[in-house]
Amino acid sequence: MGAIACLFLPIQNNPAVGEYSMAQVAGFTGMIGAGIGLMLGGILAVVLGAVARRRTGSATAELTDVR
Repeated sequence: MGAIACLFLPIQNNPAVGEYSMAQVAGFTGMIGAGIGLMLGGILAVVLGAVARRRTGSATAELTDVR
């Protein structure tokens, strides 16, 4: 979302703030987005693992010899 915004919205050159190129802004946004995505994906994996572990049951298997 931020990468799209930095491509379509104008960036003002303000020397007090610092000058960043469009590629730097998109790169920073991508790195932050990737970090947030990895964190949310990890949390989702832990939650789904706990749900799957809770739903497992037990079974009994019998070995029969048929000749």
